[in-house]
Amino acid sequence: MPADPTALVRHGNPLHLYELESIEQAHAGVRAAIPAPSVLHYSFKVNSHPELVRTLRRAGCRAEASSTGDLDAALGVGFSGTDTEITHPLAQGKTLRGIRD
Repeated sequence: MPADPTALVRHGNPLHLYELESIEQAHAGVRAAIPAPSVLHYSFKVNSHPELVRTLRRAGCRAEASSTGDLDAALGVGFSGTDTEITHPLAQGKTLRGIRD
């Protein structure tokens, strides 16, 4: 189903509309273009909307988290600690305990 052009009028702006099927197709295209056993990670700092990242998780993406907020968002939609790459150079303490616990 195409994005609803009346959504901006109903919800105001800024408004981001996503077609999850298109995101799944884009993921599949990228996945097919890179050699195995490469792993795709989605960066939560870009957009952590739950439905978007659930869609990517179901498609086989892993998570990239650069803050405790990113980590909380990843764990909140079902990523496990082993599915999550912590990229903040100073990640320690609370951030790493969040993955372990």
